[in-house]
Amino acid sequence: MTLDVNTESYLAGGVNLGALFRLPFAVFSRNLTPHPEAGLEVTESEFIEVMRLGADFRRPGGSLRVTPHFPAEFRMTLEDLQSVYAYLRSIPAIDKTIEISE
Repeated sequence: MTLDVNTESYLAGGVNLGALFRLPFAVFSRNLTPHPEAGLEVTESEFIEVMRLGADFRRPGGSLRVTPHFPAEFRMTLEDLQSVYAYLRSIPAIDKTIEISE
């Protein structure tokens, strides 16, 4: 499968993964840019905890990753996770509102 990447909104979320994976419901990707309202606003330690454990404990039932796509056996070193976080903090912030139509 090949996907086109919109470089103007790279990592800004809003992609309906439900449609991509032919799910019967909409699941939208999250804005990972450092935008202060719409983006990923977690500290480095929170990001590392989320990536290691799979759940965002700041929001009950919330998660930054989906278990089937990032299984618990997925392993990254601390240095790997710190590098990913540093990269996500360095990309341009994009304000992208997700419009959900019912």
